[in-house]
Amino acid sequence: MVTMVNSRMYHWQGNGCDFTRFDIAPKDRINIVKAFNDDVSIIAFTGSIWETQQDGRSYIELPANMILRDAGQVYSTTMRQVADTGAICREIRISPQRLAEMYAAADQELAPINFQSPVMEAPEVHEVFWLMHWLSEQNPCALEMATDTHRLLWRLSRRSGHPGLRRSRETSPQKIGRVADYIRAHFSDGVALQTLAEIAGCNPFVLLRQFRKKMGVTPHDYLAICRVNAARDLLKRGAPILETSFACGFSDQSHLTRCFKKHMGVTPGRFVTINRR
Repeated sequence: MVTMVNSRMYHWQGNGCDFTRFDIAPKDRINIVKAFNDDVSIIAFTGSIWETQQDGRSYIELPANMILRDAGQVYSTTMRQVADTGAICREIRISPQRLAEMYAAADQELAPINFQSPVMEAPEVHEVFWLMHWLSEQNPCALEMATDTHRLLWRLSRRSGHPGLRRSRETSPQKIGRVADYIRAHFSDGVALQTLAEIAGCNPFVLLRQFRKKMGVTPHDYLAICRVNAARDLLKRGAPILETSFACGFSDQSHLTRCFKKHMGVTPGRFVTINRR
């Protein structure tokens, strides 16, 4: 692994949330004294160990932990150890207003997140968070971003929230079929998770669960397959790869390449070469 020479911070947005990646060089020992954020913070990191003070208590934060901080929560934190190659800290910030919107749309599917302790010992959630955060850097489509954000929030609420939630009733297979029909008809457009939920007559969390149960994939994966199939047909007819990317709803050529390789087993360029023989 390459050692980080200089610390750098990157920022981007997706699904109404703010994303940050902080690459920390070994020489930079971070010490934050009495700070707070205006937004809810969800944090995970690798390559370091931190000690945090919050509400008069001290916590040790390890690489497999999730860190949850409520908006306005005062804390202090110090990096106690860092790997020789450096550390990476990933954070998602959600405004209280945006979080309230997601909870309202969930129709009591989500338990309130417990912010009493900032440390959640949940390696499985850490793994989901890390992959989702990394994927958000790859310029995903809006549906993928919304799907990943809702999936993470569902896991966090189930892991840290209170039991005894009312489970929303399931939606009918016919309505899920109409969602699939809508995706096939609008694959080249921006497909929103909330729109699909409205078609199914349920909240986004129920839709994600029921769509996967019936179709075997998430709505985003289904959308990606539709786009790849359309791209395949255009490439067979000799359409340029770059033009095909935009015509089929991909954000750019690299987005097409990733999805095409995943679902077809070869890159678009290789597919074109094979079909010319």
